[in-house]
Amino acid sequence: MNDYSCYGQECEDYVRHEFFPAKSFPFHGNHGVTAVAFDDKEELLWAGNQKGIVSSFYGINSDISASFPAHKLSEIRHLLTHDEQVFALTYDSVSCSSKPGQLLYRYKSPSLSNLQCALFSPPNHLYLGGLQSDIVEFDFEASKELRKVEICNNIGNVILRFSNSFLCSGSSDGKVSLLDPGSLSLVHSLEAHNGSLSDFDVCGNQLVTCGFSFRNGQHMIDRHLMIFDLRYFKAMAPMKILIDPMFVRFVQIYSKQICVVSQTGQFQVLEQGSAGFQSLIYDVPMSGGHLTSCAVSASNHVLAFGESTGYLHTFFANHESLVFNHFLADTQFMADDHPFTLSSAYDGQLPAAATYYSDAVPTSVWTPQEGGDHLTQPIYHNLVEDGFAFYHSTMQPHDVGAFYEGANSTEGGCAFTAVQPEIKSNISAITNDPFKQTDPSPPLLIPKFYRKVEIKYSKYGIDSFDFRSYNRSSFSGLETHIPNAYCNAMIQVLYFVEPLRNTLMSHLCEREFCLSCELDFLFHMLQQGSTQTCQATNFLRAFRMIPQVSALGLALSESDEVFGGSVDLSRLIQSWNRFILQQIDSELSSQKLLGLESELLSSLSFGSDILDHCPIIKTSDDNIYPGIVDQSIECCFNESGGNLKGFPGDTSLPSPAENRTIVKQLFGYDVTLILSCRVCGESVERKASLLIVDLIYPKLSGQGKESRKVPFAKIVVSSLNNEHKMRSWCSSCKKYQVHYQHKTINSLPNILSLHCQLESSSDFSFWKSQEQNGSKLNSDLCTPAAKLCHYGSACMRTDCRFRHEKPKNYSLANSEDASRSSWVPFDLKLLRNPDGKVQTVNGDTKTDENSDVEHYELIASVACIREGKTGGKDHLVSHVMAGKGQMGSSKRRGGAASGQWFLFNDFAISPIDRNLAVNFDLEWKIPCILYFAKRDVSQNYNIEVCNPITSDVLFSTMSPVSPPIGDMTFVPLELSELPQEGDIVGLDAEFVKLNPETSEMNSDGTKSTIKPSQMSVARVTCIREKGLLSGVPFIDDYICTHEQVVDYLTEFSGIQPGDLDPALSSKYLTTLKSTYLKLQHLINAKVVFVGHGLKKDFRVLNLVVPPEQVVDTVELFHLPKRRMISLKFLAWYFLGLKIQSQIHDSIEDSRAAIHLYYKYQELSADGPESLNVQLEKLYETGQMLKWHIDEQQLRVVDLNLDSSLP
Repeated sequence: MNDYSCYGQECEDYVRHEFFPAKSFPFHGNHGVTAVAFDDKEELLWAGNQKGIVSSFYGINSDISASFPAHKLSEIRHLLTHDEQVFALTYDSVSCSSKPGQLLYRYKSPSLSNLQCALFSPPNHLYLGGLQSDIVEFDFEASKELRKVEICNNIGNVILRFSNSFLCSGSSDGKVSLLDPGSLSLVHSLEAHNGSLSDFDVCGNQLVTCGFSFRNGQHMIDRHLMIFDLRYFKAMAPMKILIDPMFVRFVQIYSKQICVVSQTGQFQVLEQGSAGFQSLIYDVPMSGGHLTSCAVSASNHVLAFGESTGYLHTFFANHESLVFNHFLADTQFMADDHPFTLSSAYDGQLPAAATYYSDAVPTSVWTPQEGGDHLTQPIYHNLVEDGFAFYHSTMQPHDVGAFYEGANSTEGGCAFTAVQPEIKSNISAITNDPFKQTDPSPPLLIPKFYRKVEIKYSKYGIDSFDFRSYNRSSFSGLETHIPNAYCNAMIQVLYFVEPLRNTLMSHLCEREFCLSCELDFLFHMLQQGSTQTCQATNFLRAFRMIPQVSALGLALSESDEVFGGSVDLSRLIQSWNRFILQQIDSELSSQKLLGLESELLSSLSFGSDILDHCPIIKTSDDNIYPGIVDQSIECCFNESGGNLKGFPGDTSLPSPAENRTIVKQLFGYDVTLILSCRVCGESVERKASLLIVDLIYPKLSGQGKESRKVPFAKIVVSSLNNEHKMRSWCSSCKKYQVHYQHKTINSLPNILSLHCQLESSSDFSFWKSQEQNGSKLNSDLCTPAAKLCHYGSACMRTDCRFRHEKPKNYSLANSEDASRSSWVPFDLKLLRNPDGKVQTVNGDTKTDENSDVEHYELIASVACIREGKTGGKDHLVSHVMAGKGQMGSSKRRGGAASGQWFLFNDFAISPIDRNLAVNFDLEWKIPCILYFAKRDVSQNYNIEVCNPITSDVLFSTMSPVSPPIGDMTFVPLELSELPQEGDIVGLDAEFVKLNPETSEMNSDGTKSTIKPSQMSVARVTCIREKGLLSGVPFIDDYICTHEQVVDYLTEFSGIQPGDLDPALSSKYLTTLKSTYLKLQHLINAKVVFVGHGLKKDFRVLNLVVPPEQVVDTVELFHLPKRRMISLKFLAWYFLGLKIQSQIHDSIEDSRAAIHLYYKYQELSADGPESLNVQLEKLYETGQMLKWHIDEQQLRVVDLNLDSSLP
């Protein structure tokens, strides 16, 4: 059984899953998989595709066993195995091959037309059915038809199954015929679905079906399963399900269950008699297509699915012993040591992977007397001339080979074996073609939970995408479709640093673009989201407005966002981390430092931290660095010859000990920088507080030599104690001289922010060599056992105590095994000596009894996932430990076990084994940032969150952008009107478009959205619902935008060009932050918002509102599986109001929404049945008028509302 105990309490439900995803891999190019089947005796999975190729895959690792063309062009419609034979059905033929791939015969007959299915009948018969009126009984040993039996329907027989007593035949008209197995006469007919039959399965005397019904003039899929008892020909209670069923199979491991599969890549495993909503929905990791076939192994341990894009997906049962068949037969593997030579003979009609045989008697059984000795010798075709380049480009290198002579000459064989040197020499002539080039190394397989999840956009945009299916935690993810979303990984890390989070959530200032304020709002969303996916739109908008962001190159261009470009995300996220900590520290400084903010940022960016990037003096500390390298550069200087700010001699900056913010308290470590002239020896000291530790690696001892084993803690200590050599002005020598910079550590930080800085090939080589030696350095984490594991390479227990033999090409990326040790430890012990140097502490280190040893624990790591080699885009992920003291999530969220690790892949969140946080396969996973925190650091900062937003934000009438030129369109609230809990507020928002939608046209003429349009809020209106001024807005803000607007959407928003420009606008123009604070206060006051389409409004506004505080009229007047109705039509139908005649007005829309809410309460007073009757009439009227308003027949309705609400 698979052990998921490492996932902790958060993943307790996952342990009880019947199935879990195993492997997804491409099958012979991008041709759609049309049939899958498990072998009846051997550990083989068979698959056929649209091009007639049949392949087998061995065992749970799905290693390819054989691959051959069963037909030249026609698709494989059904696969069936028996003993040593494989039967493949095409449109009008049945081909029989041996399991190694030798074609025995292909049978065609006028009786076979549009075949769909085959069923084995002992001892050597096949029942063949299709879209024809009869069933053909075929003797596959004699290769002849025995009989044809016409069934009473003319629709055809598309599915055949055996029950205990009947041969069950399903037809496309939704009926299942029960036939006598002997005479094939009709016994009974079951009316399963009145439209069409999709699939059915039989187990014992029970039959289950799924299909379509004919409703409203079209076929619509039934979201229920029909179950029949074949003993009494009686229908049992149908089973309701949550997905659209296309395939159904009985699965029986411990009890009889039903597996129902949809074409969109979801399936459920249901207990018979249970409701679908009580069962878990599994997601198949689709590659952009739809499921075309499925199969269940005889043992019921493995599920297999075929996809239209050519991918195969397997799921394993949560079972102790995973096998395909309980009674296994030995699998005949193909030999690869038989010598062969290539002949020059070539038949242009012969496929590259098949041997030509006579139409009469197979040549494999000819004797030397009948055909001569030369006829019994295999002919090997030149694969280079015979389209070998095609196979070489679509299959893996080890899958391609040639024919060989089997041990038994009468059986012959076709096997893909290792390509011999003679063939490789011929391949070199065609490798200049980019379409035929292949990487000789094995393919790079990235675990699926690390892959970038692309949002699938529909005609409804992003609203129809199911984010929740990717979140297996109680935390909130972040969306990726907005510009500069690469920083999502670090935002999640900062969110889980509890002292920083609590401080920011209590911060509020008047500055328009304050990242600390925006992080406050964003952290509030993540905390209140409760698994809801959020977006950092407002934060990233303010981020782009800061001048230093563009200067440092932290804002990506549109081409880099869409197509990936040449951006080094590893370097980019480290620069972002350095910038954001400095920016927050600056914004949280006291008011007396705000005037020096720009100067302080400049000094931090180009002063103290630039010393860490100067050439390094390699000291002999702990014998890691052999000596000083004679390397120098000229230091930056100004025109007058003096030092720049931040360098020795500058006294304009405040002391590091003054005004320490939470950033400096957590990440800052005080140092004394001593700059000594190499000529005269004059020294200059300066104190500073640094935030980042850039790791510095030694160079390998020599090319081809094995690197020394260096503990990770030694690298950290050497980076803290590093020395620099630079060229700077010497006041004693009166000229520029080479200076040595020494660093004395005065204090250690509470959180070590380590930048991995793998900038050069030497750094990569060093890290890789240490990763390979990681298991030797941390031998206490993995203790090998002398006894081999009984399950061998098939064992999937992460805590198995037996020994496993690893294959030569074993890697973490291929096996998704997280149990091996890593070079990066989970704990660090550091000690600061009296001389200001830092050293590591281990069992052999001698320390004073009074010495303070700082114990650090890893709390987060950020990695760059390089999918560029596999055709994807590089992206960033973060591993975060949640549920422990320093992370603080156990106080806020239930379900997270203490010390549980999670992987944050944007909006895809998964519980993981903690070893994945420190295992870095440099082929695809590059370490970027590591956070080590002192034990119980959060307990030293008892910071309570206090809400900084007060009711004062609602009473201000002064525009923060410009004084209003015209009349105000709203009346501010009085103190007596302050909203209370449960009060109703009408809300409407209008938007403009900042960036157009990016899309592409497909070959079939359809349009695919690559990136949706970017919207920005332009106007927000809130109106009163009660009182003397009911219906009068108290908020009507026009939002000033500093970004270019490509479309004002005037027809739908009512916004005119110039309305958002402070120099031209006559509206009450304000900032987004000011309006955001007003709305956030209303949410905190627990008012109820009434509006139409509020889901989109809150999404663009970047607000998370509890569902109990939202009344959306688009949902109130909506029937399931029907279209959403516009506000304009609802106002006309129920209220007799004519709105939105020319352009939209948010005040008018808000009033109409409140009217509709009152009308809904009136209609609901008579009960839900009366309401449904009214809604049915509404839809009938809309369909009759095609949802266009007849302005000549405006109806006057008595609303019985407060007359003060116009």
